[in-house]
Amino acid sequence: MYLTHLCHIHNREAREENAIRTPKSVLPRLKKDIAFFKAKLTLLHKMFGLDCLAKSLEEDEKNEYKYKGYHTYSSHEEITDLFRSGRPISGFCLDNNYDRIHVAYNRHKDMVSYTTFTFKKKDLIQESCGVQYCRFYPSGEELTVSLSTLKVSAYGMMLPFKKKNDYACQFTIIYSDWEVLICNGGEKFKTQVPVSKSLFSEVINDGVY
Repeated sequence: MYLTHLCHIHNREAREENAIRTPKSVLPRLKKDIAFFKAKLTLLHKMFGLDCLAKSLEEDEKNEYKYKGYHTYSSHEEITDLFRSGRPISGFCLDNNYDRIHVAYNRHKDMVSYTTFTFKKKDLIQESCGVQYCRFYPSGEELTVSLSTLKVSAYGMMLPFKKKNDYACQFTIIYSDWEVLICNGGEKFKTQVPVSKSLFSEVINDGVY
């Protein structure tokens, strides 16, 4: 009888010990000062803020609008100023003619004006990272047409060549299909970016490429 009572007490104590095992393991961590909990709370707030930021960026990526087209400038004078100072210019090509690029300005309803830039192949050619630049010239052509008559075959960005602020009206064109202007390619005017001889001279000379 006595032994049975002792076994009953032992089993009850074991059950109670098991019941408090989880909170008991937390007790040592509760013996922390205020600075510890302050750092923990600060970390939680930072993580929450980063989570909110990540979710907002994900939504922006899903709703991202990728612009396709060309910029319409406010006036012909603005385009001239960009060209003279050597800054990027947005344009387009018409009817698969890539020996020139047109730049739009002064759009009004369904009418738009544009001016044209031409270039001379092998004229002041510069090369940087495989991209070729040559001398561009304003053609003097200025037209006002209906937007519906424009048969745009490609969009392009004129990027200037500058070296130590030395600028000689040299540009390349990056087209909307990611091909680039080629200045020494015979009858071709655009191609994929060629291998840069200055960057890969050792590979080319060894015949690996």
